[in-house]
Formats: sequence, structure tokens, C-alpha cells
Amino acid sequence: MIVPLIPVQETRTTTEVGRIGENLASYYLEAHGIECSIVDRRGADIWCKTKADKMFTVEVKAASHPIKVKDGKKEYLYYNFNVRNKKADQYLLTCLDTNFCRIFDRAEILRRIGLKNLFMKPEEFSRDRMMGDLEKLHEYYS
Repeated sequence: MIVPLIPVQETRTTTEVGRIGENLASYYLEAHGIECSIVDRRGADIWCKTKADKMFTVEVKAASHPIKVKDGKKEYLYYNFNVRNKKADQYLLTCLDTNFCRIFDRAEILRRIGLKNLFMKPEEFSRDRMMGDLEKLHEYYS
């Protein structure tokens, strides 16, 4: 599967970042045989249907680039995902600077999240992890 190239732009609005993330998420899901409809409803951005006729919802969260967080004298890079609604079946987190994504079910999101933000290190996003997540999702709903 080809990872599409999306040029990095610092001036994108949050709406633009979100829409790009939703389309990127749909591309990855469709490439794995999961039919997608972008619905942009509260709590779910994509409704999905598998070839086995199973349906599930996906909330997409996108980050344009990692942010610097200071802890004393040290600086760390983190992607910041604002997850308010926790009603979707699956959560697909996209990083537009690398175009990699991660997929977590609702239970994993609830386990990892603070009040409403999920901070993830750039090392948690790679092609291998993304492909593993997509394969697990496909197998789970097949």
C-alpha cells in the first residue's frame, strides 16, 4: 500500500486538518477492503462496513505536526489529539507530517487518555505499526 504524500503546511485551519485526516483515514480503510462513508456526525466521522456485512464507527483525530512540551530542562515532542466524544467503536489517529496512523478501540482510548487529550510520542507512529493496526482491525470485523 502506498502512503500518500500530503505536503506539510503550518497555516492549515483545524477544519482543514480534520478533513484531510478523515480522507486519509478513509483511504487506508478502503485499501483494506472496508467500505467507508464520511458522515461527519458528532462522535463518529466515518461509518464502515466490511465484506462480512459488519458495521462499525470510526472517530478520526488528526495532528498536523508534533508539539514541543517542556518538562523542566528537557523538551519532548508529542502529537496532541483532542478526544472529547468517546462513543465511536474505533479511533483512527493520523499524523499529517508523516501520513501514518494508529487505530485503537474505545477501551484502549479510554485507558490511554487523560481528561480529553491524548498525547503520543512520534515513535509510536510507523509504517509497521500502522499496517499491524489495519490488519488487526480487518481481522476483527471479518
